[in-house]
Amino acid sequence: MASSQNTRNSIEVFEHGVHNEEVCNLLNTEKKYRDWIITTAFYASLHFVSCKIFPFDHPIKDSSPIHINTIEEWQRFKNYTSNKRHDLLAELVSRFCSDISEKYDWLLSTAKTSRYHQFNYDVRISDLAVSYMKAIKKSCEPKERK
Repeated sequence: MASSQNTRNSIEVFEHGVHNEEVCNLLNTEKKYRDWIITTAFYASLHFVSCKIFPFDHPIKDSSPIHINTIEEWQRFKNYTSNKRHDLLAELVSRFCSDISEKYDWLLSTAKTSRYHQFNYDVRISDLAVSYMKAIKKSCEPKERK
């Protein structure tokens, strides 16, 4: 049985990203469904950055830090009632992964556009998405896996 996001360790989260990367690479061989190349590059990257960010301890003024294991826990802590996990994760990427934050933000924005507004992309855009995914993976790869 597959683990839930709340109980998966960082290697499992990273491997989920690798799975999405493999799909992205498969789509990229034909370069036909460039919107899906972008989307899978983003979702692979989402797992890669999640592996690097979680868990973390968030300081609390005049109290012990709170241990955050997942984006869902961070969402509850921040009292976000709407589903803004992508935005919350982007903020954490900026905080914990500043070296790849711009690439992640670009993938987030471009993937959102490709999912909801536009599906026809120039091959240079999908190639850029793949290159950003690879850079994010390299930056986030866990030491135990390297």
